[in-house]
Amino acid sequence: LLKLVNEATTQVAPSASSVELLIAELGQSKQQTKDAALRILSAENEAVLPLLQADETTTQGKLAAELLSQNSRRFRNGLLNALPDADTSTKTRILHLLGTSADPQLVSDLMVYRFDESGQVAEAADSAIRRLSDSNVTLESAEDTAKHLQTEALELIRIAGTTFPTIDQRLNDRNLQKRYLSDDSSPTFGSASIARALKLMADANAIAPNDAHGAAGLLMSEMTQQAWTAKWTADIAVKQTAPGPPNEHYELAMKLAINNKN
Repeated sequence: LLKLVNEATTQVAPSASSVELLIAELGQSKQQTKDAALRILSAENEAVLPLLQADETTTQGKLAAELLSQNSRRFRNGLLNALPDADTSTKTRILHLLGTSADPQLVSDLMVYRFDESGQVAEAADSAIRRLSDSNVTLESAEDTAKHLQTEALELIRIAGTTFPTIDQRLNDRNLQKRYLSDDSSPTFGSASIARALKLMADANAIAPNDAHGAAGLLMSEMTQQAWTAKWTADIAVKQTAPGPPNEHYELAMKLAINNKN
């Protein structure tokens, strides 16, 4: 497997439409299957949707599912990005795959699905979180989970604004870029951390929509992202917060920003 992955990284990554054609080559012959698998591996995130959509009643579909299952860690960013728009059965499948990715950093991203209206999805999220979690801490209530996500988001914003980030902080921000940023050849330090903070705040707000502090945290995260760098509005789709008179959420957001030295 390591040899296959190393070979895959030396090839130009194919597009999603090319991956569909490559899936059709799986099972044709031993060499064709190997070559197609290498190309699919090199596509990484672009390969996820075609692999998920492959018909598992066919030989090609079964091999595609096997490739996805055996390389869930490699495809984890694409799987995570596919979650919000997936139907119930596909969400459940993705959550099971992510549970085998051996990436504990995904735990916070999956917490919102514990409160999905589908019991099947919620159970799959619970299972994935248990498998990925490197601690025994469990967050049972929506309020506790929302607070946990808010705290993590605020810490990400604080780190993003660090004047002299450590090597570990720089590496972590770089690792987040593929997951949370669109293609950008030179993102500034903190860009990915801010994007993740916004995502976690949005999840917290979805879990506990009546929490005024959660709404304020989401507002603060949106304003932080907008103000992060002049490149944001040119390179990344950023939600614009319309100006208006101060309200309770705005005042709380300002207090959060001050307390967080943002």
